[in-house]
Amino acid sequence: MSSREENEFSTVLLVCIVQFITPFMASGVGVALPTIGRYFSASAFQLGLAEMVYILGLSTFLLAAGQISDILGRKKIFLTGICGFILCTFALTATRSMEQFLVIRFFQGVSVSLITTTTFAILTSVVPAERRGRSMGIIISSIYAGLSAGPALGGVIVSHFNWQWLFVFTGLLASLALFLCLKSLKGEWWGSPNQRFDYRGSTVYMISLASLIIGVVGQEMVGGYALYLGTAGIAGLCFFGWLETRVKSPMLNVRMILGNRVLFFTVLTTLINYGASFGIIFFFSLYLQSVKGLSPQVAGSLLILQTLVQCILAPLSGKLADKIFPGKIATLGMIVVTIGLGLATLIDRESSIAMVAVIFAIMGVGFGLFSSPNMTVIMNSVPREAYGQASSLTATVRTLGMLSSMAISSLLLAHFMGHTPITEENIPLFMKSLQNGMLIFTGMGVLGIFLSLGRAKPLANRE
Repeated sequence: MSSREENEFSTVLLVCIVQFITPFMASGVGVALPTIGRYFSASAFQLGLAEMVYILGLSTFLLAAGQISDILGRKKIFLTGICGFILCTFALTATRSMEQFLVIRFFQGVSVSLITTTTFAILTSVVPAERRGRSMGIIISSIYAGLSAGPALGGVIVSHFNWQWLFVFTGLLASLALFLCLKSLKGEWWGSPNQRFDYRGSTVYMISLASLIIGVVGQEMVGGYALYLGTAGIAGLCFFGWLETRVKSPMLNVRMILGNRVLFFTVLTTLINYGASFGIIFFFSLYLQSVKGLSPQVAGSLLILQTLVQCILAPLSGKLADKIFPGKIATLGMIVVTIGLGLATLIDRESSIAMVAVIFAIMGVGFGLFSSPNMTVIMNSVPREAYGQASSLTATVRTLGMLSSMAISSLLLAHFMGHTPITEENIPLFMKSLQNGMLIFTGMGVLGIFLSLGRAKPLANRE
């Protein structure tokens, strides 16, 4: 094995470990929250904050982290993120109050934003374009493995030990990644080190996105102000987009996106894909437990089916993306996802569990075909100096897509059911919410197919 191939192997292994850890931490904490709540005698409101502050820390710093990594160096920011994550993760085990837990959880999310925005940029800098699709597929598979392992392994750790050991285990894995980075990751990669950081755009973006997230996720916290915060957030993000066209060194290069057909349509397709597909997990989690009467464990096992299929298919679709234009594979994935959503519109109170399993298997196939080729298209369509920005843009668009899906789901439930819990008497109203949600998501999927077709002809690699 040549030194270059050894460096590629070490980089892929390192990114695999890191991209396993972060979704594992996010999904594993969800299982541990009831135990954490009892430990701190926390209210349901505080437990909800534990998830929201993490999302705030992660999401609001993504774009800023992308530009900072292009200026200061991607490896340097990656190391900062890993060290911060390790410190926060171990610190969470020593917290003495729920307030301390929430503050550290926020900074853990900030650390993850530094990791997320640099890992794909580093991978793209090290792995040449002709082998990039396979590497992307392996990394995406690691993400899905982390999502699958979080609830299962997290539950085992919390049940047999205590919630602190979940963070100890994650911190040790992150320490291994830090060791590999210091030992094996040679060199440094910059984007445009001479550009100035966009402080004005960064401030507008962070405030706007935070308002949108609190408006969508924190409805119970802000009550009637949620609509105003969400609207202000959307308006602020629109203003941010206009502002970035008038800045010499923008945090988000809007002109580059608008002037690059493949990148433009891929970003829109990514937004629509996550907006259309994220809500199905939320709705069917409620359906399986509240309508079909399954336990949380059994319902979770059915939902994990989608992730397991994605985990298997992602490396295969990534490898295929090295041979043909990955946009075509991603479009096929978008079609399959839309078929799954279309079948979900047929679900009613009497539908069998087997039908639900088939729908999630189809969704898994679609996502497995979509994710890694789609990421490959994005990273191949930008010049080397924009890798950090492209990586952070992709993560941001995923977050916005998920937020839009959550907003649609919440509005439908509020419209049909108000704010009442699901009971035997109002199950028909819940089913109306679910079926209308699936219709909307299917329509979004159809739109996503046409947007994906808009990037069908590849541009020459921008390196």
